[in-house]
Amino acid sequence: MSVRKLSLIDILDYMLIILIIVQCHSIYTVKSEPLNLIVPFLVTTAMLLLLNLLRFTLSLKFIHKFIYMLLLYFIAIVTFFLTNIGANVTILNITKYFIMFPLFFLINSIYMDRKVLPALLSKFVNVVVILAIFSLFFWIFGTLLNVVYPTSTVINQWSGGRLINSYYNLYFETQQMIFFGIHIIRNSGIFAESPIWGLILSIAYVIDLLILKSDKNNKRNIIILTMLSTISTTGISIIGLAILYKITTNRRKTKLLLLPVALSLGFSLLLLLTEKSETVSVNLRVDDYNIGFIVWKTSLWIGHGLNNGILAIQSHIPTFIRSVGYSNTLFVILAQGGLLLFLIYFSPMILLLFKKSPNLDFKFAIILFFILVTTIIFEGTFLFFWILTLSYSYYSFVTLDKTGT
Repeated sequence: MSVRKLSLIDILDYMLIILIIVQCHSIYTVKSEPLNLIVPFLVTTAMLLLLNLLRFTLSLKFIHKFIYMLLLYFIAIVTFFLTNIGANVTILNITKYFIMFPLFFLINSIYMDRKVLPALLSKFVNVVVILAIFSLFFWIFGTLLNVVYPTSTVINQWSGGRLINSYYNLYFETQQMIFFGIHIIRNSGIFAESPIWGLILSIAYVIDLLILKSDKNNKRNIIILTMLSTISTTGISIIGLAILYKITTNRRKTKLLLLPVALSLGFSLLLLLTEKSETVSVNLRVDDYNIGFIVWKTSLWIGHGLNNGILAIQSHIPTFIRSVGYSNTLFVILAQGGLLLFLIYFSPMILLLFKKSPNLDFKFAIILFFILVTTIIFEGTFLFFWILTLSYSYYSFVTLDKTGT
C-alpha cells in the first residue's frame, strides 16, 4: 500500500468501508442494538454525498438513469412490504430498505459514473489486509506460540455468551476444532466466528484479483495465508476457484506463478474436506438446506416476512442436538421473501451474467458471490447490501450505457 496524503473524502471512504466490515458480525457489533451503527453510517454517507456533489457535476443522463432504477426498486420493494405488512414493517426494516439501500446505490453509482469506484474497492482490500496482518500476528505469536498473551476476556454473544480471549481488542479466539486429532484454535480475527472472517477475506481476494486485476501479489498472499489459518472450507474454496479460473484463462507466465498456490490450496482443501466429512459439520449443512427448502416451499412467492423468515427456519432446527445456528444466506432470503425478494436482490447480477458487456472476470466474481450466499449467513448486513448495490450500479451505469439504453 503506497503512502500518500489522504483527503477528507479518502478518510470518509475508509470510515464507510470500516463500518461495512465491522458491522458484518464482528465481536464489536454482534447481538448489539441493530440501529447502533446505522446512525454513524447515515452521517458518513451524508458527508460523502455532500463532498462528492461538490466535487462532481452529475449529468442529466446520470440523474435520469438513477431515478429510473431507483423507482423500479421502490416499486418492487413496496410491493414486497405490502405482501406481509405485519412481518415486514418495522423501523429497522424501513431504515434498511428505504434509506440505507438507496444511499449505498447512490454512492456506488456516483463512483461508478465518475470512474472512481476502483479506488473505493481498493480501500476495502487495504482495510482487510491490515486486519489480516493483525490477526496473523496474534494467531501465530499468541494462539500458537504463546509469546504474546491475551490482554482480557470478552463475551461472545454469537456463541451464547461464552467468554473468549481478547488480544488488545484487535484479535479474538472465538472458535476451536479438532483437526486430525490436534486441538486447534481457528483464526477468526475480529469476527464472531472464522467463516465470517473467511467471507471477508474471500471478497477482498476476489475484488483484488478479478475486479481490480492488481498485478501486485503481496496483498493477496497475505490474504491466502490468513485464509488458511481460518480453516474455512468455503473461504479456501473461493480463493482456490478464483486462482484456478485465472490459471485457465491467463497467459503462461501467470499460470506458472499461480499453479503452486493453487496446488497448495487444493491440498489444504482436500485435508479439510476429509476431516470435516468425518464430523457432524457436513450433515448439519445438508440439514440446513433441507430445512430451508421445507420452509421456503410453504410460501414460494412472497415468503414468511422479513421478521418471520429466520424464525420459521429456527422452528425446524432441533436445538437440543446442535449448538450452531443456520449456515446459509440463500434460504433465509427465500424464507423471508420468497422469489420476489430473491429477484429484488439478485436480478441485476443474474442479468449481468447473460449480458455481453461485463468481462468474464466480472461474471466469474458474481458466480463466486453466489457460492458465498449459499454457504455463509450474512443476509441483511451492510456488506451484503453494499455488494448488491454495486451490481445495481454496474448494471445501470456500465451495462446500460454500452447497450445504449
